[in-house]
Amino acid sequence: MDSFLFEPRYIALDSSHLSQWIRDSLSPSVEERKAAKTFEKWLERNGCLPLLTLHHISELCAYDDTQMVAQRLRFLHRQKLIAWISQNDSQPSIGGVTTILASEVQAAFQSPDADVGTVLRLAAKGLIAVGTGEDLLGPDPHDWLDLIPVFATQNERAREIVALTHTDVIGTSKLTLRKLMNSSRKTGDKLEVSLEIMQGTFVQEIKASGDRRIDDPEILAQEFMAAVRAFGDANPGDAKSLVLAGLAEQGIEPSDLHLDMTVDEALELGVFFSRVRTVTQGKGMLWQELKKRVRKSNIPSAVVVGDVAKFLPTTVERKGSELNDMLLATLAPYADVTFVDKRMHHAFRQAFRKNKSLEEICNRVERASSYRDIPQIVDSL
Repeated sequence: MDSFLFEPRYIALDSSHLSQWIRDSLSPSVEERKAAKTFEKWLERNGCLPLLTLHHISELCAYDDTQMVAQRLRFLHRQKLIAWISQNDSQPSIGGVTTILASEVQAAFQSPDADVGTVLRLAAKGLIAVGTGEDLLGPDPHDWLDLIPVFATQNERAREIVALTHTDVIGTSKLTLRKLMNSSRKTGDKLEVSLEIMQGTFVQEIKASGDRRIDDPEILAQEFMAAVRAFGDANPGDAKSLVLAGLAEQGIEPSDLHLDMTVDEALELGVFFSRVRTVTQGKGMLWQELKKRVRKSNIPSAVVVGDVAKFLPTTVERKGSELNDMLLATLAPYADVTFVDKRMHHAFRQAFRKNKSLEEICNRVERASSYRDIPQIVDSL
């Protein structure tokens, strides 16, 4: 073991693989327990460490069955050696995609001339912690049971976010900002009719393609359209002033835009700015200086998400887990091998063909139907 502790290989498991591995290890079936043990021995023999994030823990814990969640936590707690994205070098608690983004933004801010590959190398320093399962979860893994409601709420919100971001009921996503700003703004009865039609269309889309676990599509649609109405009421004026006000809420100023970019592209920039604001809050970085130094094209996780999302195949049901899958995809530049599901693997392959710089910053991205297939795949690389 000592010979490879200096250079372990980090294996980012898909959440389903982690669940299967735990299930087999706790199974009454001798054959399934043997499969889990064989995988563990392969990890140890080959110096491979599962690389986890807070998103893995969230998916393992977001269940009503407290006993099953406790078993999963105890399994992780027993691990002799494991790796995770670390929030703090001095007391390494587990982090997620925001931790990765924070490291990347810090690196880009300190080295504003660095390209995306250099930002990656700088951000990777100290980002991954290695220790026992107890180091990861703390002395008592059952303390994490208190977070079950929090994780459940996060997963519920993920289902809503996927439903909201995969619809274009307003019908403007492909318009250029120039065309949108020069359009006429509806008012009075015409506006109310349009909003009612949008709300009805939104309800139908959620029912047809949204996550089946969304409790009430009507309420979700009503809340969304109520926010649209409120924003419109708070920002009277022409279409241009309304568009600029909406972008300003996300930190986008006119100087950040070019009028031939689409609404989708502007919103993507807004999401990026919002995330950068979140991870730099309280760190003494002036916003205008941040925007000068930190570019979306030089942030590895932003490049991965932006490129891969374009090629995700559509599905009959858009599940909330898609958001978590996208977050876990940001491990590809940091893990030696990242395992993803079939849809994500397809998207990565297409994105690699389209953008060679993405392939240069990512390590191996593979898919496996079961964790049992991982040793053969990794050994063949």
